[in-house]
Amino acid sequence: MSDNIKVESYLGIKYGITLDPTGVSLGKYVASNNSSLWDASGVLNYQTDVIGIGRDDNTLLNQKQSHSFDDSTRIYLGTLASNIAANTSVFTSDISYVLAGHDAGISQESALASLEIPPAQNILGRIEREWRVTNTNMSDSYNMDITLKSFANFTSNPAELCLLVDDDGNFTDASVYQAGLTFSVNGNTISVSGISNLQIPSNSTKYITLAYKNNIVASPVLTAKFFIQGYYAGSATNHSVLLNEGVAGALPTETDSVTVDLMNSSTPYNMLYSITGKLLTNGTITCTYPVAALGNSYYVKVTHRNALQTWSAVPVILLTNTSYDFSVAANKAFEDNQIEVDPGVFAFYSGDIVQDENIDLIDATMIEYDIYLFQYGYFVTDINGDGNVDLLDAPIVESNINNFVFSSHP
Repeated sequence: MSDNIKVESYLGIKYGITLDPTGVSLGKYVASNNSSLWDASGVLNYQTDVIGIGRDDNTLLNQKQSHSFDDSTRIYLGTLASNIAANTSVFTSDISYVLAGHDAGISQESALASLEIPPAQNILGRIEREWRVTNTNMSDSYNMDITLKSFANFTSNPAELCLLVDDDGNFTDASVYQAGLTFSVNGNTISVSGISNLQIPSNSTKYITLAYKNNIVASPVLTAKFFIQGYYAGSATNHSVLLNEGVAGALPTETDSVTVDLMNSSTPYNMLYSITGKLLTNGTITCTYPVAALGNSYYVKVTHRNALQTWSAVPVILLTNTSYDFSVAANKAFEDNQIEVDPGVFAFYSGDIVQDENIDLIDATMIEYDIYLFQYGYFVTDINGDGNVDLLDAPIVESNINNFVFSSHP
């Protein structure tokens, strides 16, 4: 490698001079041992304000901080000082460098740039300017200061800032970094502290830009689907039980109130979160749980006033939007504890009136007593949900008693 290129590289890094891609070096930077630090070929659009820090003992280079001529970009080890001698930070390794140059994009948010962001990351916008960053044998963390033209349509809240890091400069699949970095704002300058091999691995080239995101985490929502044996109306629907039983304000799309609990997935299998709501005639109920429940696995337990307590077959991971359909197969319930009410449609057993997890003679006796009293309306003994407690309610319970039906769960 030409000594001229080594000299130009040394001077360019030491004084923050961007090497001319049409000159002797062709815009390339090399270390004293001929290691390539920056290759401009094919990426000339990032050959603006190329600056860097590095240690190279052969040339006595110990460049611990650097900035562009207009001071819009700074890169430095440790705490930025008034001059390099005053910066007390040290490089761990010889022949270790980080160089950065940008694409001359405007240093503020633009609507076009904000279209080039990774999906499903709550990114609200990004600045147009992008930097190409090369890491050569650098294991130390470092910091960058980036001065924006303005904060128009951007954020000055450090808690919302993030660093996008990409392999090829197309940020639609970029990695998003907040944790592990520290963001601060002083005037129009954003400082990103703690950049390390996690974001820019040693001996790699990455592309970075600043973005901001909405850190409000959505509460997890579980949509469960199931039918209740006595309330099943056919064609994958439940009866409008509340309406039939004369409950004030009941809607024709509502079946009854149920409770959907999220249970610990391991012993003692205790209840962690609970939602009571309306089961709809289409068999669904939508439950919104606290943010703290997000991302964990739970058994789903469903209880109803006259149905058998039923658990999911396996723990369910609760994501932002999760669905669990008990009705498609018996084995969606713990130990297949459901009954087929239509070909390929399964339902929870009806008849556990006293809620002791068994369907037995105690439940049958309660039905017989309410039949004797000619009860009608909102009664737990109205097994078929038609609004009356009568002889039509008894057969389902008697059949389940004869089959020794009881609740199964961990």
